[in-house]
Amino acid sequence: MLLQHSMHADGYTKVDLELNAIEQFTIALRYCHNTLNMILDTGASSTVVAIDRARELDFQLETLSIAGAGVGTSAAGVFKLPTNTVHLGDVAVRDLPLYAMDLSHVNDALGERGASTVDGVVGMDLLTTLNAVLSVRDHVLYLHQV
Repeated sequence: MLLQHSMHADGYTKVDLELNAIEQFTIALRYCHNTLNMILDTGASSTVVAIDRARELDFQLETLSIAGAGVGTSAAGVFKLPTNTVHLGDVAVRDLPLYAMDLSHVNDALGERGASTVDGVVGMDLLTTLNAVLSVRDHVLYLHQV
């Protein structure tokens, strides 16, 4: 409770996190009027939407000339999504670049371990922008509106 009061006094907004079947934190991200189920991934540098989900939602995709890498893949095509406002809970960020890439290896691994698939990952770009503070014990993310 002490952390919650301190964070509130400092202007932070509390966003509850869920634990999936394999003990990863998940969070809802809103983008272009869609709610996406995302893994909170402090090891990811960028926030990324699964390419199949981006196509399903008819997001416009700009092909980039760089390859992305992540757990389970060494080189994957990267696409930039249109700039729009991103919401985590009641906190909004404008003009944060979002990307899309193939995350089927992530969802395959989740399925093999009995966890639900995800629409992407929230990376350090968004967490740093919002001066995020993670309380693992309380399953809470504190965010500071920019």
